[in-house]
Amino acid sequence: MGEVIPKRLILLSDIHGLKNSNWMKDYQKILATEFEVQTYCVLELAGINPSLPVKEKHALLINGGMEKAAKELVQKEKGFVTVIGFSIGGSIAWKAALLGWEVGCLYAISSTRIRKEEIKPKTEIKLIFGAEDSNTPDELWYQKMEIIPKVLLEKRHDLYMENDFIRDFSSQVNWASGLIY
Repeated sequence: MGEVIPKRLILLSDIHGLKNSNWMKDYQKILATEFEVQTYCVLELAGINPSLPVKEKHALLINGGMEKAAKELVQKEKGFVTVIGFSIGGSIAWKAALLGWEVGCLYAISSTRIRKEEIKPKTEIKLIFGAEDSNTPDELWYQKMEIIPKVLLEKRHDLYMENDFIRDFSSQVNWASGLIY
């Protein structure tokens, strides 16, 4: 009998990192029933002090930190993975996929910075946004990238922190083995 290779799933934090994101534990708990789950703090990947004010972290991430974090992911992670990136974590995963990271499916939830991207990675991409998030890409960007996002009515940028979303989304990813939502 052949060796069973576990399905690997990477979770990438938002700008708040892991210490201030207890909600990520809920994703881990549900997703660990079907996947081997690895969690990364995007701030640590980028070499940014998590205790800095949010404005400073944001400035450091958009001025080279995202690229540094993406390169770090490509170095650390070998082999085929499914990725769920929260906010800026999804944008970093996008950049890492462009650098050759073997991503089977990238779920980018509230990853508004991808609106600045001009090249689409060669992987399956699922974008999820709240309809009340004012920084999402515009229709022209979606057309150029040939992506149809899932937009959830009456939800804001932080929808990924809500218990109902965590449960519903994680259950669907588990059920589909990372292929649909």
